[in-house]
Amino acid sequence: MTYFRLMCRLYVTRNCVAHCSHLLQACKSVTPLDSIPAELTFSEFQGKIVKWRETTTTSPSGRHLGCYKALFSAGVYEEATDLEAYRAFCAKQQAIAGLLVSIINYAVRNQYVLQRWKWIVNTMIFKEIGVYKIHRLRVIHIYEADFNLLLAVKWRRLLHHADREGLVHAGQYGGRPGCEAQSLTCLEELKYNIT
Repeated sequence: MTYFRLMCRLYVTRNCVAHCSHLLQACKSVTPLDSIPAELTFSEFQGKIVKWRETTTTSPSGRHLGCYKALFSAGVYEEATDLEAYRAFCAKQQAIAGLLVSIINYAVRNQYVLQRWKWIVNTMIFKEIGVYKIHRLRVIHIYEADFNLLLAVKWRRLLHHADREGLVHAGQYGGRPGCEAQSLTCLEELKYNIT
C-alpha cells in the first residue's frame, strides 16, 4: 500500500471517529428524563375518555369503551328530579373512575404490566381494495383501552413539553401543536406553485 493511500485511509478513519463522537454527543439527553410526571391524573383520564369516540375499536380483552364512557355520563339522571339519588350516583361513578386511575398509576409506579395490556391485536386493512402487497396494507394495532389512553395522554404531554423546550426540530410536522401533517403538504404545494 502506498504512503498516500495509507494517509487517506487514516484521514477517513479519524474523520469518521470525529463524526461519530459528534453524533453521540448530539444524542445525549438535553432535558431531565423525569420532566413530566409518570402518573396519570384523574382530569387527564376524564378528559381523554369524554373526548374519545365510542365507536373506536379497543380492548382485545372485551372491555368496551362504552363502559369507561358511562363513568362520566349522567345516564337516566339527565333530568334528575331526585337530587339526592343523582349525587349518590355521581359519587359512585367518581369512586369507580378513581379506582381505575389508581390501578393504572399503581402499574406505572411499580413498573408492573397488567396481563391484559400484553395482548395486542394486529389488523391489516387494504389501502387499495384487493391489493395484497405488503406495502399496500395498513397495519392497525388494537391495544387495551386504558393502556392506549395512558400512551396517548403521556405522548401528548411529552410532545408538548419537547415543543415548549425547543427540543423538536422546527421542520418536524405531525403531532406538534399548530404543525399538522397536512400543513407540510400544503406548504410544499405552495412552494412548488410559486416556483
